Amino acid sequence: MPRLRIRYSYREPRYGVLWARWICLTAALACFAWGASVWWQQHWYQKEAEESFKELIKAPKPAPAPAPAHPAPKKDPDRDKPLAKLEIARLQVFGYVEDGLDARTLGRAIGHSSKSAKPGERGNIVLAAHRDTFFAGLRDVRVGDIVDMQASNGEKYQYKVSKVLVLDPKDTWVMRSSPKRDMLTLITCYPFHFIGNAPNRLVVQALPVQAPEVAARRPGPRA
Repeated sequence: MPRLRIRYSYREPRYGVLWARWICLTAALACFAWGASVWWQQHWYQKEAEESFKELIKAPKPAPAPAPAHPAPKKDPDRDKPLAKLEIARLQVFGYVEDGLDARTLGRAIGHSSKSAKPGERGNIVLAAHRDTFFAGLRDVRVGDIVDMQASNGEKYQYKVSKVLVLDPKDTWVMRSSPKRDMLTLITCYPFHFIGNAPNRLVVQALPVQAPEVAARRPGPRA
């Protein structure tokens, strides 16, 4: 009976395959290095913001000085200081808020729209962050979630989510502010699993929670 012979052959991979492997490895290392750099930048700024925020709360509040007739344009010294601290405990959302919506700000903090009300002011407070960093937890947001915010003056505010919307980026009406209505608006890209520039925006609207003792002190309507 003839024996079955099995021959093994080994061929060196072609140069094209070797180059493809090196390119894939280099790209993977570059992505890892970029991700580590972004994470370190966020971690470093949040630590710095925490210390700065504590100093702002403890610092005495100076009396407002009268504005000059012709003020000279100058850089705002509080530009890089945190405006507030935001937290949604159930969603594990936490971060310090910095004024601005530019790439530098959103790369290290929760951004605040300078055209909207500031934390502690009347009107619509508009905040934005990336869907894969500070607002990653918003993927599970629902109506009724509690949002805690502390302004740099030490005052604490609490909001309850009233609406969760998926809108087109052109729907900027959600960022409009009205001094007659207090509101907190959180914006991030949507969908969360999308690779690249997401086509939509997730908008979370929250209204202030009125403390029972405040409501009890407020005078009722006249007869």
